[in-house]
Amino acid sequence: MGNLNVDPMKKSSIYSIFGKYYGEKLYRLLYDCCNGQPGSFCYEVLKCIGVSSQGDADLVLNQQGEWVEKSAPQFQYEIGQYVEEEGGVIFHRWLSTSAYGTPTFGTVQNYLVIDTIDLNSGASASWASLNVNISNVGSSWDGKTNTTNLITAGAGGGIDPGTAAVLCDTSTRGGKSDWYLPALDELSKIWQNRIDVSQGILDASGTLMQQGGGSNYWSSTQVNVSQAMYFLFQGGYGNPLSKASSCYVRAVRKFSI
Repeated sequence: MGNLNVDPMKKSSIYSIFGKYYGEKLYRLLYDCCNGQPGSFCYEVLKCIGVSSQGDADLVLNQQGEWVEKSAPQFQYEIGQYVEEEGGVIFHRWLSTSAYGTPTFGTVQNYLVIDTIDLNSGASASWASLNVNISNVGSSWDGKTNTTNLITAGAGGGIDPGTAAVLCDTSTRGGKSDWYLPALDELSKIWQNRIDVSQGILDASGTLMQQGGGSNYWSSTQVNVSQAMYFLFQGGYGNPLSKASSCYVRAVRKFSI
């Protein structure tokens, strides 16, 4: 799709017949019809009313009824890039109209970051020490909220020092204090982008996610009173597991600009 270059004099004449709003729609309709290809019928009609195609920019209709160039939003950081000032490696990004909003054509850049090392020595951390149902920790994507609710539950929820959520919540790695235990789908996103993410972690002199047998990482997603979801990095899928079982722990955080 290209830009529209309109003869101002003929444009004024079209406006007088169709009005500004529908005049612009006519230009767009004709242009879409021929896709700017010389020799086509619509293209010749466009030429007669003083419209030609130019460039490769998409157009959007503004509030004044004018077709203007739609600037493609740019990301500052790439997936797999180690960003020292953000404490880790970018593993997911999306655009929205507000911070951490629903992905859409917006200008706010949202990023998810993974730490470069595990927070426990070996697969030694349990999810919880007691079988207690904890409210509002079932999200498969919002690990930040899951972790906040896990910490809020405190000892009454069986979340004692050394468990997965506490390890993440108390981490100050990279000078950051907003780390959290990733939800199941966040871990899945790390796995989907594992080649780029792994390279970024190595570039930062970090360690790869464990990918051998028993490479289980806790998510913050609860299943029921006695189970929570872990993610197997060797196979790329999640399964429920007893909360008292031991898994690896890797913290993540998010930021927007």
